[in-house]
Amino acid sequence: MKQLTDNMIKNAFDELAVDNKYFDKFKEVVERSYSELQRDCPNDDEDESNADVSIRFSIEFMKYYVPEKKKGHCDSWADTYARNRCCQIVEYISYREAYDAIVEKEDREKELDIHVASMSTDPLFKKRYKYLSTKIDGDPKEATENY
Repeated sequence: MKQLTDNMIKNAFDELAVDNKYFDKFKEVVERSYSELQRDCPNDDEDESNADVSIRFSIEFMKYYVPEKKKGHCDSWADTYARNRCCQIVEYISYREAYDAIVEKEDREKELDIHVASMSTDPLFKKRYKYLSTKIDGDPKEATENY
């Protein structure tokens, strides 16, 4: 059984080549993932250790998390979106889950505005997307583009 170390976390983060301001989030995700794996699968093996799996998951997580934060999204939105995408949930459902994770209605609308602004500057697109994002079961971007 390979133990997770601070050095492993630091080396993995350095390979990501993202701003150091994301290190604490990366470390939090690695440690939480490792803890869950240790609890659920304590008998890991050297070829596929819980430490290696948690680092791999966290690297994947950051590939989705960082771009959402750069767009201006809050941590709750970015975290929910990244977790969903890491679980291979389709993009538009992941965005819907991120929207639903925001508790306050005003904050939801702010996050939705950030999301829509990242896709298009066209006012008609924005208006239609915002309407469809909560009204249909399918992909609101596809429905908006087909409108």
